[in-house]
Amino acid sequence: MRATAFATELLMPEAALADRIHRGSRWFEELTWEMRVSPTVLAHRLGNLKLIDEAERNRLLTVDMDHVVATLGRQQDHAARVAEASQSRIPTLLSARPARRPPPGHTTLLPVASLMGISTDDLRAQLTKPEGE
Repeated sequence: MRATAFATELLMPEAALADRIHRGSRWFEELTWEMRVSPTVLAHRLGNLKLIDEAERNRLLTVDMDHVVATLGRQQDHAARVAEASQSRIPTLLSARPARRPPPGHTTLLPVASLMGISTDDLRAQLTKPEGE
């Protein structure tokens, strides 16, 4: 529960939302796109923060991502986002330090490799290859 609340606040901070609602005819679609969240999640967040009333929340809950993309003319951008999100990638912030030999008592590549479902040799190879390859 706390993790969900943390993620919600991180992705959709109240201050950023309060400044943007009801600004122009496409405010909801633009906010959904810029925040990179689903219309459903955004509608619930706005309602939970009491930035919109229940009737408007219910109306916004009928909006889907296809509508957002079409309204903003972002079909190609959306396709690129979907393709990018579908790519397997290494969690570089999580795995950057284990690329070096850890001091005694610190972590090794094994937990990260296990989490990713690859061998430590494969992970090491991915971490040590030059950028851009």
